[in-house]
Amino acid sequence: MVKYLSRRFLYKIIIDWTGLEAQVIIDKKLFRKFSKYPLTSAPEPCYIGYAINKEVKEMGFHETFKALADPARREILMMLRGGRMSAGEIAAKFEMTGATVSYHLSQLKKADLIYETREKNFIYYDLNTSVFEQAILWLTQFGGEKNEE
Repeated sequence: MVKYLSRRFLYKIIIDWTGLEAQVIIDKKLFRKFSKYPLTSAPEPCYIGYAINKEVKEMGFHETFKALADPARREILMMLRGGRMSAGEIAAKFEMTGATVSYHLSQLKKADLIYETREKNFIYYDLNTSVFEQAILWLTQFGGEKNEE
């Protein structure tokens, strides 16, 4: 079975397809960066790949840097470096209402800096490191030596 998909649906598909034989292919010519994730719990090897269109990725950095501008959001990201946390665990570390923490989490999700997974009655948050890697790659184009004419 072959499916073409966007990164947005990656986590849902991983959960839905874990037990199936599948090979997900994305045309690498259309994208700058390509990643594959093996799903080892499937009976046969199952790979899901994702890629970000260069133009869409650069437009999306507006949301990334906007989310990073807030100190509370940066603190949440620093906390998540240690591993996934539930919304309650994150809220317990701050002196703000649950609604405010929820707002900050939604802004981080909107910028794709974090993702959520649901387990029973809990929602867990974790870093989406691929967005940080893409931002670093994008920023490196401004470094280095200047051409002197």
